[in-house]
Amino acid sequence: MKQSSRSTSTQSAVVVPQAIDLDTFLAKLSAKDKKTFERQVATREQSAYPGLADRWKRLACLLATLSPSFLKLSGTDAIQFFIADGKYRKQVFALHATPEGTIAVYVPDMLDDAVRAKLVAPNADAETENSFRLPEAEQTITIELLDGKTMNQPPYYKDMTGWNRKAICIIVPALANDFHMQAAEKICTLAASKFVITAPPVVAPK
Repeated sequence: MKQSSRSTSTQSAVVVPQAIDLDTFLAKLSAKDKKTFERQVATREQSAYPGLADRWKRLACLLATLSPSFLKLSGTDAIQFFIADGKYRKQVFALHATPEGTIAVYVPDMLDDAVRAKLVAPNADAETENSFRLPEAEQTITIELLDGKTMNQPPYYKDMTGWNRKAICIIVPALANDFHMQAAEKICTLAASKFVITAPPVVAPK
C-alpha cells in the first residue's frame, strides 16, 4: 500500500496509508448512496467554512481505506464504516458533520495509545479535560471519551459503544488546518492497526 507524503512525522511513527481516490470511493456506493454522498458534499460546500467539503471527502476516503468491508450513509450528515466480523459486520468508525462546521470522527478508544505514540498530549492549561495538545504545533484538538453509559447516543455511533466497547470522538474544528487533520488521520490509522478482520465462514456446496 502506498504511503501518503502528508503522514511524515518527526514525532510519531504512525504512517497514514494512501487513501483511495474519490472515484474509487464512489464505486463502492449504490446509486442511491452516491446521490446521498453528493448531497453530503453539497451541504458542506454551502457552508461558510472554507475547505469543509474537501475535509469531508478526505476523511471519508481514508476511513473507507482503513475499513474496506462496508459503509453506510445516514442522511446528509453521517457515514458509518464497518469491517467484517465473521458472518457479521462490526462498526469501527463514523463521521458526523455538525451545523457549526466541525466534523466529529468516531474511533475505537485509542486515546492512551495516541498519547504514547505522541500524536496528542494532555493539555495542562485547558479548562476542560477533553482538550489535547498537538505536539507538532502550538494548537489543540478536542477528544471526547464515550462508552455505553454516554447519554443520548445517536444511531450513527451507538453500536461502537455496545458490549462494553469504548470509543473516542475527535472534533476536527470548523477552521481546521492540516495539523488537526493529520492528528485525526493518524489516530484512525493507529486504531485500524488493531483491527482483527474475520472473513465469513465458507459454506461447502451441497
